[in-house]
Amino acid sequence: MRAALFNTTAGRDQARRLAVLVGLVLLGMAVAFGVFIQSQPRDPGPPEDVPRALAFLAAYATPGLLAIMGALQRRPAIVVTAGALCLAGSILSVASIAFAIPGVALILLGSRIQGVPLRHRSEVVIAAVVALLVASAVITPLAMAEGRCWQATRSPTDPPTYTVTSVVPCGGPAVLDAGGQTFASGYESGVLTTGGALVEAVLLLGALTLTAVTGRTPSQ
Repeated sequence: MRAALFNTTAGRDQARRLAVLVGLVLLGMAVAFGVFIQSQPRDPGPPEDVPRALAFLAAYATPGLLAIMGALQRRPAIVVTAGALCLAGSILSVASIAFAIPGVALILLGSRIQGVPLRHRSEVVIAAVVALLVASAVITPLAMAEGRCWQATRSPTDPPTYTVTSVVPCGGPAVLDAGGQTFASGYESGVLTTGGALVEAVLLLGALTLTAVTGRTPSQ
């Protein structure tokens, strides 16, 4: 009887340690994914106001942090939520399909973690709110993305200078004009804005803060 209880407790502790490990792996994968996006070639044009790689890195790193916090706080619902968010994020592009593997692992590990007995019974509600905040953080910047027109000018001795406006339409493909200072122009769609990035940051921080604050036991 005692041996069975010991084996059960050891298995649950191992599940927590493995969940922390998977969370750390997720953080590394998020950084690698951000570097991959940043390294992709871009069409000629002005620099991004908000690097798309940074926005994706923050979004994909958050489930890793949630998994670590949930495992350390003995909160299976949070660990399972982190796994579900990974699965949802894996379908956004072909490059992110690898996030499905840690997602499935977290869901399985979360089901084996024993929750704190003194914790209130609203864990499912808290986990749902956390999931909603993270999902909103991913969707909102994309919804707030804008199209922009740009025009590049250059003198013989200076690097290109870009003039950007959000007024569209603006002529579509780049137009070369070798006889004057304006040598190229174009249009970009789906450009992330500073406002969208701020909303993403606030929502992600809200999800992490909610997890941290509600993870305290009454004795703390």
